[in-house]
Amino acid sequence: MTALHRRTSRLLLLAAGVLLMGAGAASALAAPLSAAQLQSDLQLARGALEEAHGGVYRYTPKADLDRVFDAAARKLDRPMEAIAFARILAPAVAALRCGHTAVLLSPALKAEMEQALLLPLDVKLLRGRLYILRDFDGAGKLAGREIVSINGVAIGSVIERLLAAAPGDGLITTGRAQRVARKFKEELFIQFGMQGKFTLGLRAPKRESVTLAGQTLAALRQASVNRYPQDQHSHKFTELSLLDGGKIARLQVFNFTDEEEDDEGGAMLKKAFEKIEASGAQTLLLDLRDNGGGEDRLGKLVFSYLVEAPFPYYEALTVQRERLSFAAHVEGSAVIPAAMLTARPDGLFAVKGHPNLGMQKPSLPTFRGKVIALINGRSFSTTAELITQLHDKQRATFVGEESGGAYHGNNSGNDVTLVLPNSDLRIAIPLVTYKLAVSGQHANGRGVVPEVEVLPSMQDYLAGRDVVLEKALGIARAQ
Repeated sequence: MTALHRRTSRLLLLAAGVLLMGAGAASALAAPLSAAQLQSDLQLARGALEEAHGGVYRYTPKADLDRVFDAAARKLDRPMEAIAFARILAPAVAALRCGHTAVLLSPALKAEMEQALLLPLDVKLLRGRLYILRDFDGAGKLAGREIVSINGVAIGSVIERLLAAAPGDGLITTGRAQRVARKFKEELFIQFGMQGKFTLGLRAPKRESVTLAGQTLAALRQASVNRYPQDQHSHKFTELSLLDGGKIARLQVFNFTDEEEDDEGGAMLKKAFEKIEASGAQTLLLDLRDNGGGEDRLGKLVFSYLVEAPFPYYEALTVQRERLSFAAHVEGSAVIPAAMLTARPDGLFAVKGHPNLGMQKPSLPTFRGKVIALINGRSFSTTAELITQLHDKQRATFVGEESGGAYHGNNSGNDVTLVLPNSDLRIAIPLVTYKLAVSGQHANGRGVVPEVEVLPSMQDYLAGRDVVLEKALGIARAQ
């Protein structure tokens, strides 16, 4: 399986490497770079994105993006360390509004972060306010409290800066908010140089200040696994549950990879839909929450069990270039074979041979009942494509929050990792523009907004109450 057929967010695959932009985060690993070196790296990054990115101007017009990079260049007027350069580079790259495009730390900076003593909390960002979900300092007594400042910095300023540099598709805010919360402790270290001790301003039930001692990432990860196994994302492909005597089926799709399973993904899906048919289920709860993507064919295959007639899935896949002028600065190789490319009249190159191109066949046994899809901001990439098709063909009712992937397609497939020679920062650049075969009108740069919006509260998270699932079940049982 080539990279073109397996796509997921680089923020999931390289989570530690997407943490950048420190305000005052000092690295003792390298001498400051000269202004000339910084300008050279910035221009290499800018040129590579313009040349190779599959959808560089898909959501941000060229004139606007030019202004962003010109402003970044004006800030590089003095020597600075690589991490300070990342603070300038990351928001500029994020201005492309592509969730598969990310600035990655150098190996040295990632190693430095692994040794740092970080904020010992997991958090939730809910409607612009930051809450403590898990407290790893002592008895966990701070869970549920709202954070209003950290080390004297107002939380609004912290969140604004993190969101500005967070990759995400189009104009969608749900995915960016979830990404900021998931990696908050790491981003706080890089963004503000905070480590060691943390003084938090808290609100509710009373205003007070508390000080916490930092812990290493390794210690915090292990504590999360040991204390909160329910928080860990499943590595399984799918899980099927039959409810109400088999009248309702719940199919959870945790990701669109099947590497952790004994069976191949297609075989697992066939068995699942055979069990659904045998149960006589009238409603399918298709749970796609927190599914960041994976193999294209598996997303399409799920859809193929829900329709009776042949259907188009992808309209076109295109790339800008056959060859890259900056290939000498690319880590590894993800070049698409020339035999897969055909020149188009518009100067782009069409990608041939992808299994999701052309008319697709429905799969048996077909599920003809009601479909209720559970979605959120982490429903991204391949998962967002499936959500789009369900929405466009009016094949599901959606419950949850806006999906994290843009409706008409994304930029992903084969990507290259550009290594900037002076700073040693990396940029993940997707080469392929995916255009979905959809007929309906939809706002450009948005995901699917559910008919039934359900936004869990902090109390719901603390109690382990799945209000999105409860709402979906209520709809199914009312029919």
